[in-house]
Amino acid sequence: MTSHRTARVADVIRKTLSTLIREEVRDPRVGAVSITDVRVTTDLRHARVFLSSLDEGEDRQRTLQGLKAASTFLRGAVGREARLKHAPELQFEWDTALETGMRIEQILSDIEISPDPDAEAADPEAGPGEQDPS
Repeated sequence: MTSHRTARVADVIRKTLSTLIREEVRDPRVGAVSITDVRVTTDLRHARVFLSSLDEGEDRQRTLQGLKAASTFLRGAVGREARLKHAPELQFEWDTALETGMRIEQILSDIEISPDPDAEAADPEAGPGEQDPS
């Protein structure tokens, strides 16, 4: 369960990092990324930052390397913006929810829907809730 303070800090971190990565981080390894979620521990010492990007493979690895290199700068800016005594340690991860959702959609579309044997026994002319009078 997240407290009001934890949720507020996570929101400040998300907004601050979004702006900093877009406007301040000049590392060429960091591509265009979106921050999809931030989860902060209850003691506010660690923050998992979930990223999304159109990049794949090696480009994603380079982006993570660039963000790791900029983490000291980002951590300090987040601490100042959130007014925290101890800025949280930032851990960047790729958000796989979109890929997982697309994979589930693909699996579901590949499944052939088999007809319900009970439906064939019912009168095709009868509407829902109507019973066969015979």
